[in-house]
Amino acid sequence: MKAIILAADGKTFNIKGEDVPKCFLPINENLTILERQIRILNFYGFFDSEIIIVIGSKGSWSKDNISEKVHNLNANILVNEENLKQGNKYSLLIALNAIEDQEVLIIDGDLVFESIIIEKLLNSRNDNILLTRNMLNPQESGSKVLCQDNRVVEVGKDIEGGMFPWAIYSGIAKISNRTLKDLKLALYKETNYDMVDGIKDILKDNNFIALDYLDLVYGNATKEQNNKLVGGSYANLRCKLIVKKEARNEGKEKLSNEIKWLLDLPAELKTYFPEVLNYKISNEVTWFEMPYYSGKNLRELIMLGEFDAKNTVNFLERLLDWMFKKIYSRRIGKAPKNWVYIKHIARVNQRLIEACQKSLTIAKMIKSDYIVLNGTKYRNIPELFLKITKRPSLIDALTPEALSMVHGDLHFQNILIEPGNNQEFLLADPRGEIEGSDIYYDMGKLWHSFNGKYDFLHTDQFVVDLKWREDTDILEANLELTNKSAMLTYDEICKRMEELLTRYEYIKNDPYWHMKTLFAEVSHFSSVMPFHIKGNGDDRRAIAMYLTAVKLINQFYDNFQIENWKEEITFYNVNSVEDYNMMMNSMDMGGGLV
Repeated sequence: MKAIILAADGKTFNIKGEDVPKCFLPINENLTILERQIRILNFYGFFDSEIIIVIGSKGSWSKDNISEKVHNLNANILVNEENLKQGNKYSLLIALNAIEDQEVLIIDGDLVFESIIIEKLLNSRNDNILLTRNMLNPQESGSKVLCQDNRVVEVGKDIEGGMFPWAIYSGIAKISNRTLKDLKLALYKETNYDMVDGIKDILKDNNFIALDYLDLVYGNATKEQNNKLVGGSYANLRCKLIVKKEARNEGKEKLSNEIKWLLDLPAELKTYFPEVLNYKISNEVTWFEMPYYSGKNLRELIMLGEFDAKNTVNFLERLLDWMFKKIYSRRIGKAPKNWVYIKHIARVNQRLIEACQKSLTIAKMIKSDYIVLNGTKYRNIPELFLKITKRPSLIDALTPEALSMVHGDLHFQNILIEPGNNQEFLLADPRGEIEGSDIYYDMGKLWHSFNGKYDFLHTDQFVVDLKWREDTDILEANLELTNKSAMLTYDEICKRMEELLTRYEYIKNDPYWHMKTLFAEVSHFSSVMPFHIKGNGDDRRAIAMYLTAVKLINQFYDNFQIENWKEEITFYNVNSVEDYNMMMNSMDMGGGLV
């Protein structure tokens, strides 16, 4: 799919003494309208090569600095040389002539919209969609959309019929491959009018669905939830959205622990975590219901440019102040001596086995002698975890002094923010560590968001390529993250966070805090692959996670000079994967690597 941004509008606006096109109007201190649109498209999987921006050449577009700004955002630029005379239909024709017939999103370049709109349109089963909203007053300009049961029957600025408030086209269209061919032919007939008029010419042979902006953003139930419903005996009813989290087979025990953990929270903490409205724990199925929380998560706010590095770290400082005061201060017990083996090493071991069973590619990667990633040769994960396991003094240094209350999955997606509320955040999906865990388990989760760039991999903002050298077990791989603008923000967050964490007494007094944090990050990345292998066999995301884990464990091993930690024979002389399997079985660690 391609995304086409029609930004050649000839209107000029003066911002701080500078004339700029409408798409360069700032929407906050960090972003212009056009920059935010690109961020949203990147976030939902569009590579820069899949985004086409049609700009003008006349008016404020003629200024060198404006053209330079656009090319810094996206190199896939087309120019409408008649932008002061021709409408956006002409710009669309320029874009369509540059691509093969395929599904497209068409977006007006001056449109500010909620990011979830793109997700809903991409996931919709309807082939052709016009985004609409109700007109605010009868004199409002724009293209009217008349519908029968959501099917568009007529569209245009001058059409008659319908009752006010009627729908108006709101600047985004999704069009299928087949329909695009018909639209292109219609555009050739006449070019100096609006793009929607071209759609009017093909309605007879192509079905278009009108979707209301508010319905897509809030849902039918949410949009009406402030309206009272009158029940019997003058009772007032309100509708409320409920989310159900359910597990069968795998994940049932973890979900059960999460429910118990949430139910047992002290009263002063309950509002900071999901509310358990109803639940069931049984041998067959475990589930619980919670309210629908509408706030954006921290990942979205950063990716979409609403938070820069400074905003993010300032927020994280407030969050961590609260965590250290209210959560981490609740000590539960002493960590057992084999805690690192059980919590990290055995978990990685078991998850690697699961990944091998689900993906032949991952299995081959795990058995590779070396992995060459982006031109650098790395030792493989099993080898380095084996070396770590053979160093009891290192394991002792990584073992927490005590187990505390933690969140357990404190990455950016699980931190919901609702600006304007007295309570600034809500922490979703706690792990449910009833017996407590290590504070650095949480720090590792934060680190794997902004240091390991888990957020980019989890949202498919990457390209990956694999090949094995002939007659060897050495893998050559390339992994590239695609959202360069957001990457700069994440890199800056990473720099600022190291300074922030050392302000806390618990961390400042721990000489191994950095090593513990990065080891937790390595363990998280090395154990997450099975959850990212899709049922249809798609393992691209899991492959990217594994390659990232390879890079991180090598950096950890070299930066902390693990080779200098004394190697001791504790249970077995571990010189091979087979020896490691025997050791793991002896330690009751859940089996060894295959």
